[in-house]
Amino acid sequence: MARVAVGRQPIFDQSLAVTGFELFYRESQDALTAADSGDRATAVVLVSTFTELGTQRLVNNHPACLNVTRNFVTGALPLPVPPQGMVLELLPTVGADAEVIVGMQRLRAAGFRLALDDYVLGDARDALIPYADIVKIDLARTPPAQLKVLVEQLRGHQVKLSALRVEGLEDMSRGMELGFDFFQGYHLVRPDVVGATVITPSPHVCAELLQSLTFGLDTVDEALRTDVALSYRLLRAIDATEPRSAGLPAPTQVRSLSEAVQVLGHQRLRSWLQLLTISEADRPTEGQLSAALTRARAMQLLANTQPEAATGLFAEVAYLTGLVASLEQVLGRQGADIVDHLPLDAHIQAAVVQRSGILGHMLTALEAIEKGDNASLAMPAGRLDTFELNRIHLEAVGWSLQVCETG
Repeated sequence: MARVAVGRQPIFDQSLAVTGFELFYRESQDALTAADSGDRATAVVLVSTFTELGTQRLVNNHPACLNVTRNFVTGALPLPVPPQGMVLELLPTVGADAEVIVGMQRLRAAGFRLALDDYVLGDARDALIPYADIVKIDLARTPPAQLKVLVEQLRGHQVKLSALRVEGLEDMSRGMELGFDFFQGYHLVRPDVVGATVITPSPHVCAELLQSLTFGLDTVDEALRTDVALSYRLLRAIDATEPRSAGLPAPTQVRSLSEAVQVLGHQRLRSWLQLLTISEADRPTEGQLSAALTRARAMQLLANTQPEAATGLFAEVAYLTGLVASLEQVLGRQGADIVDHLPLDAHIQAAVVQRSGILGHMLTALEAIEKGDNASLAMPAGRLDTFELNRIHLEAVGWSLQVCETG
C-alpha cells in the first residue's frame, strides 16, 4: 500500500483570523517541497482531497486554495468539484492569452474564485487582472520599493491582495502598512502535510470505462464492479461533492454501483476517470483484489438464494455491501470509518459496521467460510446450509481469479 500526501498552509486576514487554506502537492508526508507542479500535481491534489482525505478534514469549512495549470484553466482537463469555497490559483506558467481569458471567464461564471500566484512588477499577466479576484505577491522576493509600486498599481483594480512568504515580523509589518488583505508564511505558521493510505484503479479499467462512456452509462456497470479501487474512489467522489449545507436536501445514499453511476452522471464520471488516470498511486495487491471481488461476488450469489431477491435490486445491494466490507482489509481501516465517508444506504452501513440485518448475516456467514468456521450458524434458521454456502464461495473464488487474470 502507498500513502498520498497533501500539504496545507493557513491563510490569515488582517485580524489574523484564518480565512482559508492553500493545498499543494507533496510527494510524501515527509516532503518539504513539491517535486512536481504540473498537471499531475493538480490532479493528485484534487483526487486526494475529494476522494480520499475529504475537504472537512483538510480545510474544515474554510475556502480551499488550489494551484492549477493552464490545462485546467482552459478546460482541457476537468474540474469536477463544487466551486463553492474553492479558489483556483493560476501558476505563473499559465500565461495570458485569449484562450486563458475565456477559461477564466468560464470558471468565474461557474462560481470559482480565481487568484494569480506569484505576481511581480511588470508581470506579463496584466491582461488577466480584470478576471482575477485575488493577486498573490511574494514579499521575500520583491524589493520594498518595487513592492510599493506594485501595490499602488493593483489598487486600481477590484482585486484582493495576498502576501506570500511572510517570514518575519518586518514582512508582516510591511504588508499591514501597504494594506494587504491576506497573509501566509512561516512567520504565521509553517505548512503541514496530511497523508492517507490510498488505492488507485487499474489504468486498463479506467481506459475501458472512458471508452464505454461513448455508448452511455448503461455500459459501464460490469467494468466498474471488477475494480475495487475505482468503485471506492467514485463512491468517495459522490460523498465529497454532495451539498451538506443547511436547508439543502440530505446527501444522496446509494444502494448499488448502478445507482452510484447514475448519481455521478456521464460528465462527472468521465471527469473523475480522467483525473484518476493522470494521478498515480499504488494498486491493491492481487491477493487483496481477489479477496475483495470474491466476497462481493459471493454476496451477490448468496443474495439470489434469499427471499429478498424478489425485489430485483437485492443482489446488487449485496454486491456493493460485500465490496465495501472488503475495504476494511484493503485499506486497513475500521468499517465505521470507511462508511462514514461513503454515500451508502442505511442498510448497507448497518451490515458493514454492525453486521446487522440479513445483509449483515450474509457477511458474517461468508467471513466464517473464509476462516473455515461453521458458517451456517451465522444465517437465520432455515436460510441456507453450509454446503451451499461453500459452493457459492468456491464459485465466487473462480470468478474473481478469472477477473484478476484478465484485468
